[in-house]
Amino acid sequence: MQPDPRHEALARAAAAAMEAGDAVAAERAARGLVQANPRDHAAWHVLAVLALRGGRAEIAVELAERAHRLERKNAAYLNTLGVANGDLGRADEAIAALQRAVKLRPAFADAHYNLAKVLDRGERFAAARDAYRRALAIDPRHASAAHNLAAVLLRLGESEEALALARAAHERSPADLERRLHLATALRDARSDAEAAAFVERCLAAGPDEPRLHAWLGELRLRNGDWERGWREYLWRPNAMRRRSLPLGPLAADAGVGAVALVPDQGLGDTLFFLRFADALIEQAGDVVLRTPPKLAGVLGGRTGLARLAIAPETGEPGVAICATVLLGDLPHVVGARNVVPPVGLAPRAALAQRWREALAALGPAPYVGLTWRGGTDRRTESEFGAAREAELFKEIDLRAVAAVVRGLPATLVAIQRHPAAGEVTTLAGLAGQPVHDLSPANDDLEDMTALLAVLDDYVGVSNTNMHLRAGLGLAAKVLVPDPPEFRWMAAGDRSPWFPGFAVYRQRADGRWDDAIERLRADLASAAR
Repeated sequence: MQPDPRHEALARAAAAAMEAGDAVAAERAARGLVQANPRDHAAWHVLAVLALRGGRAEIAVELAERAHRLERKNAAYLNTLGVANGDLGRADEAIAALQRAVKLRPAFADAHYNLAKVLDRGERFAAARDAYRRALAIDPRHASAAHNLAAVLLRLGESEEALALARAAHERSPADLERRLHLATALRDARSDAEAAAFVERCLAAGPDEPRLHAWLGELRLRNGDWERGWREYLWRPNAMRRRSLPLGPLAADAGVGAVALVPDQGLGDTLFFLRFADALIEQAGDVVLRTPPKLAGVLGGRTGLARLAIAPETGEPGVAICATVLLGDLPHVVGARNVVPPVGLAPRAALAQRWREALAALGPAPYVGLTWRGGTDRRTESEFGAAREAELFKEIDLRAVAAVVRGLPATLVAIQRHPAAGEVTTLAGLAGQPVHDLSPANDDLEDMTALLAVLDDYVGVSNTNMHLRAGLGLAAKVLVPDPPEFRWMAAGDRSPWFPGFAVYRQRADGRWDDAIERLRADLASAAR
């Protein structure tokens, strides 16, 4: 049979569009190919790759499976199938596909790398280490594999090898930002914060003035209590530069006539955290208006601190003339903060608090203990396979660990996890061997959640908005802090100066929670007696 010239033309068009990054043209050409020949497995695979790049992992799985059924000995199809399943959180299916890919094609570096990422994500660090090493043995210039291998080696306590790997990568490309950050992290984890800070300072002195290096250094300084220099570097945090209308310096005394507008630039928890510095701004600038996110408006309306702070909607007219705008995260630097400031005081609505007292009493006897196991942006809802392993503002502790903390505890347990996954609360109750009542819908209204937090006897969880609400209420909590910690939980110790009365339980550098869980369990049992 003679080749169909129209089919060949479409195939060339699809290949050219893929090479040029033109997803629309590539998909149009590939769809033309499968319409002309439904058994064109290469075209089905092109469509799978395009779906994956477009964040449509479910569709990518279907298309990659179709390509694989038509051509079962193509490792690239299995690799794409594995990545798509991995993006959907289907670890077993992803591992199976990627293992078949590397068996078919042992020298397939990307398949070894993607297999390592699935294992890494599932905290199977030894197996991930071996797969990253295989990827690097095949392709020594695979920068992401080297980066991720070093992170896994640090988790496994193999810090010298991790540091050597990071140094070698940096020496090959000393001006490369990712390799600078990679080596800074390895120095921090394998040696000391001081050595890591000195390295980053040398990088900044050599140029350019890279925001991500400044932000990394700011986080490090703040974790160690170097407030003045830390807040100055914190100005370089992601996305703040393009939103800032003030120069990088303290607010001028003659900024103009009118109020200063405070604009939240991070999450709800960060808004609550940084409001503690608003009193100093009021003293310096006079009238201050907070552009309040809708979910916080009611909570802040009942505050007991910052009586002179005006509240305005997030959008629309503030009702007063505005002479300057300050991003909320810039506030510590703008006011020249050099000391720890307590949280803004909050007060629950009395009627809501009474309603929750009655609701809890109907569930069981006191003490009432709230539980949260996840905070921040859930990485499982996003594709992560195209990037190197990075620290995230995402905190999670396994349900088995939570269950180990509360198993046998003489208390009524309530889950106040925001958006728990289907079946999670039931699973936790089964693991704990006692009921866990699902009160997670209270997160939909932060006034309601504030009232619930006000009447709980204790609260255990990772850092999240509810921890900030609990701090504003002047109540204690027990916080599980992943490694490396966010600056607000400090570099070490069982307390944070930013959260009076809170007890801190830290994950070890190797990723284990054993010590923290044992101490937390003992403290909870003692408090419940």
